[in-house]
Amino acid sequence: MKDFLLTGNVRIFGEMESRPVYRAAERFYRDVRKTLEAGTAGVSRIYIDCSHCMEEGAWEIRVSESDIQIHTSSDLGLVYAFHYLSEKYLGIRPFWFWLDQKIGMRKTVSIPVGTYRSRRAAVSYRGWFINDETFLGRWNPGDDEAYAWEMAFEALLRCGGNMVIPGGLENFDKYCTMASDMGLKLTHHHVEPLGAEMFSSAYPDLQPSYRMYPELYEALWQRAIEKRKGQQAVWAVGFRGQGDCPYWESDGESAEKSEEEKGRFLSGVIKKQYDMIRKEIPEAVICTNLYGEMMELYREGVLSLPDDVIRVWGDNGYGKMVTRRRGNHNPRTEALPVNEGEAEGRHGLYYHISFYDLQAASHTTMPPFEPEYYRGELLKSYKRGLSDYWIINCSNIRPHAPLLALLAKLWQDPACRTEDFYEEFAGQYYGENAAAAAGLYRRYAAAAIRFGDREDETAGEQFYTHSVKILARQWMADTEKA
Repeated sequence: MKDFLLTGNVRIFGEMESRPVYRAAERFYRDVRKTLEAGTAGVSRIYIDCSHCMEEGAWEIRVSESDIQIHTSSDLGLVYAFHYLSEKYLGIRPFWFWLDQKIGMRKTVSIPVGTYRSRRAAVSYRGWFINDETFLGRWNPGDDEAYAWEMAFEALLRCGGNMVIPGGLENFDKYCTMASDMGLKLTHHHVEPLGAEMFSSAYPDLQPSYRMYPELYEALWQRAIEKRKGQQAVWAVGFRGQGDCPYWESDGESAEKSEEEKGRFLSGVIKKQYDMIRKEIPEAVICTNLYGEMMELYREGVLSLPDDVIRVWGDNGYGKMVTRRRGNHNPRTEALPVNEGEAEGRHGLYYHISFYDLQAASHTTMPPFEPEYYRGELLKSYKRGLSDYWIINCSNIRPHAPLLALLAKLWQDPACRTEDFYEEFAGQYYGENAAAAAGLYRRYAAAAIRFGDREDETAGEQFYTHSVKILARQWMADTEKA
């Protein structure tokens, strides 16, 4: 039995009216042009069929001597299947664009006859928060300003992701349609519940107080639901102050309220948002971020959430599932379900590969931790039930590509081996320099300065830059005061 011969004269047959399928097919044609010579070789036929009964994103590829058949039930299944063929047989890696992968040309590629099936990911909703518009928004590596964002969405899909926060504020509106057209579900940052415009942007002259202007807040939420209800989404509900702070810092009236009163108020706002979504989209998937004061109120038992809302727990910015340090206040309360009551329902996590705290975080450079550290934290989180939703703060992709590739392995299988991850990663992108590159990744983590005794208290680049600015500013202001 002969192998199937994939040539530069490939043709895809089947229904391609769906935008995600059409774009995935176009990417596959592009990958073929990058890797296979368009000569006199015969036509290679690929047939697609979305009529099969499978889970969303699942696929089956049947290879015969004469053709390839892709069977699935969803657009995303076809997207993943094309990416599988592209990576496995054409050699196009998930971060080919971001790491300038050298791609050689061949005449043809042989694909063994047989049936190939997708593996189910361990995490249901998995994706990135692209949180560095400063870099991506001012960089145009292609024909238009959206090209870098398109390449980010492509890399996420090639990593097996299915969900994205496509930037914040105006960039969410700018790129959410492209993300949806490529097959990604949308979700929202905790300062922009439902993907709605921030109150301070819509009403800059008004006090951002829900108690004073409930009808204005609710109109913004309703407008966002109406605007986005045709797009696949994991809807985020919640309520924080303007500029990502506790709501009472924006709403001065409630700053002195008791914890019970704060929890009751927040519970009411979240229930209002929840009911608004359920009215328009009864089957909607909904989540909320247990971040900062939200987690504290939830843990104290004064924050009430609807049973089917995914509780999203957050790390401290340094990859540890404990509460975030603020100045010298560092209680390190475990940010995971700790008892039977907290463990009920659905759970997820918000995890930082890039963080911005102006203390010792890694923002423009890769965090200085070994792969085994991330595996330990994420496997522990998964075993505690955080398997429904993982959103990774990924900044502007390129500096963090190795760790984003690592987390993509972990959301497929949190128990996978990571001891040789840097060697595997370097082997995919660095050619004859792979061993040297892997050694540098290892040395990078080992060389970082420690600012505490715990394993996560390891300094990123902000320790070397912003801390010096703080010291210099204080010296210029008052040399007598520490």
